[in-house]
Amino acid sequence: YKKIRAMSSNADVASISKNTRMPEYRIQRIKEHLFFNKHKLTNGKISRFDPDIEVADAWERLKSGSFVQQDLALLQHEYFECRFEAVYNTDYITAHNAAELSGRVWDPDEFETAHNMMWRP
Repeated sequence: YKKIRAMSSNADVASISKNTRMPEYRIQRIKEHLFFNKHKLTNGKISRFDPDIEVADAWERLKSGSFVQQDLALLQHEYFECRFEAVYNTDYITAHNAAELSGRVWDPDEFETAHNMMWRP
């Protein structure tokens, strides 16, 4: 997370957008949600997310173009979650549960690979 937070440019956002064909503004919003924004956490604390190696690895795969289907699921899950959290001014776990209830589940242990994967609205 430190490496991602320390980047002086948004080259990663541009790369992920190009690799997945997801609009840059969405990737930027997801990046801010995951790595920079503070959230109301389950313990009542307001803080940024703790580093998660699976998220960081997914971000690197998305950036390099070697992503798997579950990495796209991460983007979909996090985009829904950040929008829900903002619209309803709610805590992280409520937004997370809403994302899963909507069918946007991210399970980093269920990797699927396919040729020419891309985001489709």
